[in-house]
Amino acid sequence: MARPLHYCSPHLKINYLPDTSQSAQLINMRHSRSIPLNVRLAEFAICLTVGCLIAQRDSIGLGQLKLGLILITGLALSLYATRNHVRPNRHFAPLAWIFMIWFGVANYQSHRPISVAQGQSIIRAINGEPFYAITLTRQLSSPEGQQYFLGSIQHESQKYPTHILVRYTPKVLEKSLSSDQVIWANTPLEMIPGPKNPGGFNYAALQYYRGMILQTKISDKTQILYQSQTPPSLSGVAQNINKHLSKRLDHPLIAPKHKAIIKAILLGDKSELTPEIKQQFAASGAMHILALSGLHVGVATWLLMLLTWPLRRLVWGRQLSTIIVLVVLWLYALVSGLSPSMVRAVTMMSIWSIGQLMQRPIGAINALLLTYVILLIAKPLWLFEVGFQLSFLAVLSILIVTPKLSLLGRPKNKILAYLWSITRLSLAAQLGVAPIAAYYFHQFPGLFWLSNIFLLPMLTPILIMGGIIISGQQWVNLPHALYAFFDALLGVADRILGWIAAQEQFIMTELYLHWTHLVGIYFGMIIWLMCKTRSIQSVALIGLKTITATLLLTSLFGQNSIGQMTLLHLPGQTLLVLHTEQGLVHFSSRWPLSENAKKVQKELEHAYQIKSLSTQSLEAVLYYNDVPIVVIDQFGQYPMAQGAIVILTQNSPIHLEQLINDLAPRLILADASNFKNRVHLWRQYCRQKGVDFMDTYAFGAIKQ
Repeated sequence: MARPLHYCSPHLKINYLPDTSQSAQLINMRHSRSIPLNVRLAEFAICLTVGCLIAQRDSIGLGQLKLGLILITGLALSLYATRNHVRPNRHFAPLAWIFMIWFGVANYQSHRPISVAQGQSIIRAINGEPFYAITLTRQLSSPEGQQYFLGSIQHESQKYPTHILVRYTPKVLEKSLSSDQVIWANTPLEMIPGPKNPGGFNYAALQYYRGMILQTKISDKTQILYQSQTPPSLSGVAQNINKHLSKRLDHPLIAPKHKAIIKAILLGDKSELTPEIKQQFAASGAMHILALSGLHVGVATWLLMLLTWPLRRLVWGRQLSTIIVLVVLWLYALVSGLSPSMVRAVTMMSIWSIGQLMQRPIGAINALLLTYVILLIAKPLWLFEVGFQLSFLAVLSILIVTPKLSLLGRPKNKILAYLWSITRLSLAAQLGVAPIAAYYFHQFPGLFWLSNIFLLPMLTPILIMGGIIISGQQWVNLPHALYAFFDALLGVADRILGWIAAQEQFIMTELYLHWTHLVGIYFGMIIWLMCKTRSIQSVALIGLKTITATLLLTSLFGQNSIGQMTLLHLPGQTLLVLHTEQGLVHFSSRWPLSENAKKVQKELEHAYQIKSLSTQSLEAVLYYNDVPIVVIDQFGQYPMAQGAIVILTQNSPIHLEQLINDLAPRLILADASNFKNRVHLWRQYCRQKGVDFMDTYAFGAIKQ
């Protein structure tokens, strides 16, 4: 017999945020601790996730569609038989799981961007035209000195518009671009490039999960033939409001650095954040403050509930107050850019509030699960967004781990109790996000708890004062003393962060984890949380299980690169790597190695999970797997080695036809130590002669 919808294991008791958390003070979830976990909702969330993971590797076909129809029919018949007591149906739950997974696959496939083959077809069609129209939809977060837009194009060969990334430098144009514009341009369309070296930052994957695989770059004003304005869209209006509010913080008494920080914290506008500011927040463990999330929603909800409190005296005042709070929160989320963490926080608050209004309290853990399911259905690609993952893991860890830390006791002194509550919350959140943060960012700030102790109490007055400045300017002339005090408060927070970030001995760097290690770590955490005892024997057994699972995953799914040669892409230098059973052997044209080369080495070790043995000077001839490798440098000299792999470096002054006649090479390679235009000429000549040629400009790191 299938279990009822609200079945709960008697061993599962869900605890919630401590009283000292802003979110807990706002929504007061203490009374909902007895609300059980909705097992069916948890199953749906897990199956939906599995479906998305499967769909990332595969594309849906006619066979899967037929499977979906069969599953729907089977579920309908099973449910009918069970409800009419024809026969208890034991197969309903497995069928439901399979259907949920199938639904996750189909839903992901319906939201994924176009394929590479489709992208190449569009590039050929668009680049064959004298100009084409680009509709600018929304401005994206951009590096310093650049502007990125989400655009869309449509060709007569396409049925639906295609999203593209539009990049331009504002100083090259006479008139800046903005959302809700159509521009006619003759810029070339191209694929968004992936990482040049194994283990490097995959910018193409980042944009893929945002719905784009194509890009164009505007580098000259003559590339734009015409600009026109389209009817305002909702996102365009929201961005204009954001820019208008952002300008109200441009006051001479607020320092430029402080102005950039408050714009990011209050409005989600990170356009003025310099790399130095971002590094300071990352090193101090305060990056979550820059990302609009539950912390900001909690403060905003508290203020809105305070302002709407008089309405609660009316007959329908409680309902009216809740509706006003939720509407304003969603408007705030829209104006701030609808980031995954912000949408998660507002959705979860909405679900919990609606449950309270309907006198059907759902509980924090169920609200989080329902939020996850809703967002994964609406935006399945968000599953692979870092912000989405960090946001859910942090809240889930807070809900599960904080009550366990509360068992350690509570100081009697009120100040110490308050500091311990903040520390406990920080430890719980970091326990959930630390492994995945190390996986993506390769570092972990050891003093994160200190940042939270000092900054979390300051965040509420900073946000309130920022809101007063933004809203008050519309009605009155605010005194200069208010701006000066606001700047001083931001200065104190900045100096605290700067001091914490300067303690480099507490920052763990070069944390390169493989995804199998990540899965193993979270596997161990789950076992630890489920374990009822905390003895030395149980902890040792958990560690043994975790190591065993990690080694098994690594052996099954780890990359095997033995017997491989890799020519890396490094501007101005050559770095050749030979993969042996003992480890990696590096051959470099420059000694000592540059910082960039050392970073690429670490990324390569991370990608292949192989340690480096040594770094040697690059020789003119190397032998690997009985194949000669001839390296020709700036002197243009080479030995007679028939059938060799030839590597052209340092703009070799060679006569390519003579080289081909002398060596009859099986393959010619060129790296980024050569000028790009010279590599282009070599590529064209080899194509004419029918000689295999590859270069790192076109292919990135070359693996043979």
